[in-house]
Amino acid sequence: GEVARATPMQMAKAYVALFHDGAYPGSPDERVVSSTAASTVVRMLEAVVASDIGTGKPARIAGARVAGKTGTADLEGGGNYASFVGTVLDREPHVVILVGYEGKHEGMTGSSSAAPVFAKIARRMLR
Repeated sequence: GEVARATPMQMAKAYVALFHDGAYPGSPDERVVSSTAASTVVRMLEAVVASDIGTGKPARIAGARVAGKTGTADLEGGGNYASFVGTVLDREPHVVILVGYEGKHEGMTGSSSAAPVFAKIARRMLR
């Protein structure tokens, strides 16, 4: 059957809404999910980074609350796409950073490739 696909920009926009209480910033009437659902998902995304078993551990930043999600997908024709999308919850406004890699590197995952780059970018943003 048909596979639904989302571009990196569409993914980033979805996370923007989650990190802004379920609505797009500047458009509170354009609610994507309820405030309760957004809060629950954000807590889960924070656990992806904070938990000792979470795949997002490489996105951790000392002294900051980070929430996000790793992703790894096989690409048609070989290779894969590895990503991490997230934010620093302690910083207002919440800026969503999406790091994505596309390639044919053995063992390339969102956790091993994209999450550490997210942390490097977010640390610079916090300066």
